Amino acid sequence: MVGVDQEVPSGGATSLTFQVLLDGKSAFESGPMKRDTPYGQFSWPPTGSSTGRLWAVFHGH
Repeated sequence: MVGVDQEVPSGGATSLTFQVLLDGKSAFESGPMKRDTPYGQFSWPPTGSSTGRLWAVFHGH
């Protein structure tokens, strides 16, 4: 489950994009998420993958 914490101030234009990489290949991308965006869920079968990374990309000031 990924999302932006409700404790983040609501006045800004800040957003995050979450991306999951398995063996260097994109397995999930959330698209821009703000404080009021519903949480996103993803799942994948980890079999056959040797590495997994979760990236959170910040968009804003």
